[in-house]
Amino acid sequence: MRRTNLPKWTLFVALAVSAVGSPLNPVSWSGPTAPLQAPPGGTALLHLRAAIEDGYHLYSLTTPPGGPIRTRIRVSASPGIVAAAAYQRKPASMLDPTFQIKVETFSGVTDFLIPFKLAPSLSEGAHRIEITVRYQACSDELCLAPVERVVQAIVMARHGASSAGIPAGYQQAEVLP
Repeated sequence: MRRTNLPKWTLFVALAVSAVGSPLNPVSWSGPTAPLQAPPGGTALLHLRAAIEDGYHLYSLTTPPGGPIRTRIRVSASPGIVAAAAYQRKPASMLDPTFQIKVETFSGVTDFLIPFKLAPSLSEGAHRIEITVRYQACSDELCLAPVERVVQAIVMARHGASSAGIPAGYQQAEVLP
């Protein structure tokens, strides 16, 4: 066996570089597993779920500017969608000591609701919807770089389908582009 005369800290540096090179991903996103249904001209409701690892949080859609990066949701342009919005539950609120502003956070599991109105002229059948989420996950010790994730869903435009409504406990956070 060959021994090297490398300092003991060499292994620590190698492990630290390895850890820095492997990105943390403490938030996983999921959308509907079955096609959404709505009539042409009606409203479909997409549930977007964020599962956040213990010790981390992400910022609400309504966190004020001047601090950490708030969560943003964007619906990709589609001729079949004429309007969309994003709803969230009431987030936890606290004073961030770094930014000296009140921030709003979610931890654990949280759902965002995205109702979107289908064009009245939309043909019946399956249509793909793409949602992009940009967010920043932080712990009490560090904030990770902002990340974008894409969630896809299928909406079945079908005459006779019911339009969806927003359940109690959610507040509108923004109108989506």
